[in-house]
Amino acid sequence: ERHGDVGRCRRFVHALPSGRDRRPPLRATLIVVTAAPSVTPKKTVLVVEDDTAIRRGLVDALQFAGYAVIACGCGQEGLDVATTAQLDLAVLDVMLPKRDGFQILAEVRRVRPGLPVILVTARGAEQDRVHGLQTGADDYVVKPFSSKELLARVGAVLR
Repeated sequence: ERHGDVGRCRRFVHALPSGRDRRPPLRATLIVVTAAPSVTPKKTVLVVEDDTAIRRGLVDALQFAGYAVIACGCGQEGLDVATTAQLDLAVLDVMLPKRDGFQILAEVRRVRPGLPVILVTARGAEQDRVHGLQTGADDYVVKPFSSKELLARVGAVLR
């Protein structure tokens, strides 16, 4: 038996018995194609939420879905991370200590205009949603929401 890697395939060569005659053994080649190892790096999501229970729920849902997550509990820390870290998406609460989500969003749009941002807030009035979207949010999710809904919105924004 001989085997070796051939690209993403693994090649197996087996000597088959030829029966009672004296001919040389038959040889057969079986190529098994295996799935290529995942080379797609995880997307990194920043979560800025001051409510510990909600932040933990967001982090758990995102990590379970396969995202790498950076979590912050206050607006200033969130702004610092959003403007300096290697991120694929920011999920921001609107009402935060030190800096609110709208202020973070405005600064992110100035410094990193291509970074997708989803605002997550209990402020569901139409004027708040419109203000968030006009300020540059890619989506606006009103609390309470399900993990399934949030993950669907994250996936849509990252497409």
